Amino acid sequence: MRSVYMTEVKTMPILIQGSNGPAVGYLQYLLVSYGIDIGQGGIDGIFGQYTMDAVMKFQEQRNAVPGVNPGELEIDGVVDSRTWNALANNFCRTCRESANNEDGYPAVVKGYTELPVLSKGDSGEAVKFLQQMLLGYEDISRFDDYKFYTEYGNGYGEYTVEAVKTFQSCVGIEIDGIVGPLTWTNLFLGACERCNRTVG
Repeated sequence: MRSVYMTEVKTMPILIQGSNGPAVGYLQYLLVSYGIDIGQGGIDGIFGQYTMDAVMKFQEQRNAVPGVNPGELEIDGVVDSRTWNALANNFCRTCRESANNEDGYPAVVKGYTELPVLSKGDSGEAVKFLQQMLLGYEDISRFDDYKFYTEYGNGYGEYTVEAVKTFQSCVGIEIDGIVGPLTWTNLFLGACERCNRTVG
C-alpha cells in the first residue's frame, strides 16, 4: 500500500526594510557568509538600512556574474523569491568547500525559525531553496548534481528526503527527513564554516 503524504506548496517569506525576526537573521547570516558588510548591528534579525544596502550589494554583484540562475535581479533591496533563489544558488555554486571562517551562533537564528516546515511531497520555492542549500553541502548530504537536477523544481522527493536525513545524521540532530526549525538552523549556521566569501 502506497504511503499518503499531505503535500503543500511552500514559499519563502518576502523580506523588506522594516521586517524583523529569525528569517531576517538567516538572510543576514548568508550575506555575511559572502563577505558582505551588514553594519555594526551584525546579525540582529532587524532589516534596517544596512541590511537593505547589503541586499542591494548582493543583487548588484550577482547580476555581474554571467549565465547564472535566476538571471538579472531587481536591485531594490527586497528579498523576494528570485533573490532567495539567487542566495541559495550562490551557496551551492561557491560554498562547497570548507573554510576556516569565524564561528558564532547568534541567538536570533538559533533554535527557532519563521521558514516553512518542509517534508516529502511538498513543492514550491522553499523546496527549491532547500535543494540548493543541500547541494552546497554535497560532501555530507550526498545530494549530488544528478539528484539535484532530478528533483529541482519537481518537489520534495526521495532524493531530497535521503539528503536531509544524511545531513541530519552528520550534524547530530533527529533523523526524520523533515526540515523543521533545528534542521534549518543547522543549514544556515554551517554557511560561514564553508563559504568562500564570494558572490559568483
